[in-house]
Amino acid sequence: MDFSKWNFVWASLFAVIAFLAAGGNILTIIIFHEKKLRKRPHFLLISLAVADLLIGLVPVPLYITIMYLDNTSNPLRVIYVSFDMFAGFTSIFTLAVIALERMYAIGWPFCHRVLKTQAYGIAIATPWMMAFIVTIIAYFLRPHQFFPFFIAISLSTPVVLTCVAYFVLWKKERSRKLRHQVQETKTLKLTKTVVLITAAFALTWLPFHVLNLVLYFCISCRENSTVVVYVIKLLQYGNSVINIVIYPFRYEEYRKSLFKMLSIFKCSFRKKLIRLSPANMGISVISVVSYSIDTQLSFDNFQENTRL
Repeated sequence: MDFSKWNFVWASLFAVIAFLAAGGNILTIIIFHEKKLRKRPHFLLISLAVADLLIGLVPVPLYITIMYLDNTSNPLRVIYVSFDMFAGFTSIFTLAVIALERMYAIGWPFCHRVLKTQAYGIAIATPWMMAFIVTIIAYFLRPHQFFPFFIAISLSTPVVLTCVAYFVLWKKERSRKLRHQVQETKTLKLTKTVVLITAAFALTWLPFHVLNLVLYFCISCRENSTVVVYVIKLLQYGNSVINIVIYPFRYEEYRKSLFKMLSIFKCSFRKKLIRLSPANMGISVISVVSYSIDTQLSFDNFQENTRL
């Protein structure tokens, strides 16, 4: 099998990523929406899960279709590139907003506690609006030479903001010792979880953007880079699955809700199997036959009594 060309193995790998990203992030949204975990900082994590869900539902299936058709002029490619950029920019902008929110929570805890819910609504909507604007501008700038520089600026700005936020957090932690209170411990644990998510995003997305710059300026490199492109795209889309792996290890309540939900699914699946088992199917058929026979006998007796 020639792995330098699109084949069933590559399609299967991307299909698995799409399934895990869609199913896992749907579970994440449901779990964070439960009463125990329905907290304002988690609303931003739900927004991030929605962006990852979008990647599993639209860009990855379109990527499989486009690579299978092997048609660069296919109209689906325009839709794919637009959704791919939009979902990617939404994720990175949301991570920047989450980092700024964590900086505010650790640096100014008293002000953060009285923060209104409307502020979180603005914080959730801003990354989506910015991603939409950047995607529209990038679409019209794509034929121009300024396109790679615009993409680099659009990506580096939220990265710089995220680094500044975490640097401030690091300075705050060094300058003072946190009191061992429950609320402060939970806040610090959430901050460390966000740092892990951001680091995972950087590790999985950085090779993709480096590859884009290399292929944009080096036209001769495009001919012999098929396998590298597929591997890096798998790494990029795999980021949408990493978060659902991090949450169970970092959140005890998330882990309990996840196991509870999976056990419910397992029990319901077992009940369906039991109902569809051959033994129960035979019992059901016998019950139906006996019911029909009893009904027929009753009807015959009724006719005889009526004649008399």
